[in-house]
Amino acid sequence: MSSNSAPDIPLIAKEAAPARISHLLFFAGLVLIALLATAALLRSTPYGIGLVNDSASYVNGAQNLLAGNGYTRTSGGGELKPITHFPPLFSIILGLMGAAGIDYLQGARGLIAVFFGLDAVLMGLMVYQVSRSMAFALLAAFILAVSDTFLKVYAYLLSEPLYLTLMLGTFLILGLYFENKSKKWLIASGFLIGLSYMARYAGISLLFTVLLALILLRGIRKTNLHFPFRPVAILIASFLFPVLSWSVINALISPQVEAGLIGNRQIAWHPISLSTLFNSLKNLLTWSAPDVLLKSLPVFGSVISLLSLLSLGVLILWLAWVVWHRWKYQETSSLERSQISLAISLGLHIPVYLVFLIISISFLDASTPLDDRIFTPIFVLGLALLCSGLAWFWSRAGRLEKTNHKNLIRIGILIASIFLFLTGARDGQAVVNDLGREGLGFTHRGTSQSPALQVIKGMPESLVLYSNRPTALLLLANRPAYILPARLDPVTQQLRPDFQTQMDEMQAQIISGKAALVIFDMRNSDDPQEVEDFKAVTNGLPILADFGGIIIFFVEE
Repeated sequence: MSSNSAPDIPLIAKEAAPARISHLLFFAGLVLIALLATAALLRSTPYGIGLVNDSASYVNGAQNLLAGNGYTRTSGGGELKPITHFPPLFSIILGLMGAAGIDYLQGARGLIAVFFGLDAVLMGLMVYQVSRSMAFALLAAFILAVSDTFLKVYAYLLSEPLYLTLMLGTFLILGLYFENKSKKWLIASGFLIGLSYMARYAGISLLFTVLLALILLRGIRKTNLHFPFRPVAILIASFLFPVLSWSVINALISPQVEAGLIGNRQIAWHPISLSTLFNSLKNLLTWSAPDVLLKSLPVFGSVISLLSLLSLGVLILWLAWVVWHRWKYQETSSLERSQISLAISLGLHIPVYLVFLIISISFLDASTPLDDRIFTPIFVLGLALLCSGLAWFWSRAGRLEKTNHKNLIRIGILIASIFLFLTGARDGQAVVNDLGREGLGFTHRGTSQSPALQVIKGMPESLVLYSNRPTALLLLANRPAYILPARLDPVTQQLRPDFQTQMDEMQAQIISGKAALVIFDMRNSDDPQEVEDFKAVTNGLPILADFGGIIIFFVEE
């Protein structure tokens, strides 16, 4: 990608002051956008950060870390079991906050709000690194800060905000390495990738992306083909340092349970279904379209998104051509090579991440939903490449000899930028009001303020609890519970052979007064299968209390 040429040495003294002022204004703009993002996130969560099933694992993991039990979860009977389905970094951070006396849920809300603001800054810096355009860097930061897609992801207590911060930081530091080839930046990149893997297992795709980038962009020369053994070894060693260090620490503090970062997935073949692929395509087609178009003219909104995806594909193909051109001719300047190298790395991560998802779903975890949450890394990189591409075309247009052509291209880019700015601001304001209206997930007022929680808190601690949402009981009532027996294994999507046995044992415990069953929202579910399961599970069980959305089944003495 092109950049503005550096000034001649005699002009440096004259241009130093204006350049300094423009940079100060740029950083001031990033700070204001970061504050806007943080405020938007806090306003979206007035009843607390959104809570879902995965949130309980991170909070309970933090609680047990702080209690000296290692990275474990508390089962329904109080047993400690290792957490292998979720990496530990987010729980470690929450545990440190808990050690400082900060409430886990309140602390997570503030922390994720900070991550959101920080990521807007990192986005702006990264786009500036690629394009050397302050205006388009600020545009990218602003769009991220007000995006309804990103706000909906950051509004929940999940590890995605931490992962995205580490991912953006990795690419930002990788860009510094491409600029000066200093080993310290490569070590820092590898270390951040290791932390990203400890935040989400998808971080392994980031490692493969950077390894491929090092091989494609550094290791291949027209006159001297060689494999970059030294940079690759440094990157892998830096990646392994935090991962192996954690494994050793967890083994020392919790020798009574298994340690490691291997996940509890079993390898089995369960290919992605056509319905899943169709829904994922819908998510990809609609993420960048304005909400007003999606609601009033959904086809037109999807067309815009489709065009943006095609444009992104064309941009990635162009980057691939640049790799070949750079290998063949080596005609770009050092600064331009670093910009191109970073842009190629961003584009390369999109197909690598998609391949990781396909392999993971097909062989390891069939329950992974291809929704906005999972696609967020692609959306972030797509936004960075889009704004960098606009900046590149703006710069190229300035070199055209014909004024009419130059003006026409720049007017088109300006209209597109204003459109992105205005629709982003409108959608962001609408989603902030929508998210903050009733609360999110388990913090929805109908759940978090239900009198059923007071009844559950008043039950004897020795009483065993079962629930279709044991995570909600753990987060809202601080009561561990066993998950309701399920017909299908959510990971493999296979029928459980012991389902009926587990169901009979649970019902026998409830009837004998040794256990209670707490059901959330199954009776009036929109899913017919859930309604049928509710009837089968609760058939013949006595109701202690019916609060509408929450029903408690228990034999009271």
